[in-house]
Amino acid sequence: MNLSKVSIGSKTCIVGDNIFVTNNTRVRKGIELGAANSIIIKVNQVGALTAAMEAIRTASYAGWGIIASHRSGETNDDWLSDFSIGMGADAIKAGAPARGERISKYNRLMNIEQTGGSSCYISSQLVFKSNSLLRKLSS
Repeated sequence: MNLSKVSIGSKTCIVGDNIFVTNNTRVRKGIELGAANSIIIKVNQVGALTAAMEAIRTASYAGWGIIASHRSGETNDDWLSDFSIGMGADAIKAGAPARGERISKYNRLMNIEQTGGSSCYISSQLVFKSNSLLRKLSS
């Protein structure tokens, strides 16, 4: 079934996660099939930063939303926050701010917001850039 043809409204995100496994070949197939309109990117799922960047580029060219995500077993390393902003992700998925490895990512995002000026801001639930998926969906 081509999910892009399903009548669910223009504000609904159909997010592909494990169906794509941050694999560019699978992302291209998903675009061809209309299987989603957003993707979760997990760098350590694909195993290489360049492979994740390729999947992001492919999904972005198709107009898909990009959600950078942590994986289970994360550490206090806050690199995902910088990666999300640097790759132009529409959102970050780092879990509820209940543990140190998650809080470190949110703290880094707040630091980026403080030093980034008006080019970025933090939503109370997710992080969105000024040309965010949220704004695309609400227009």
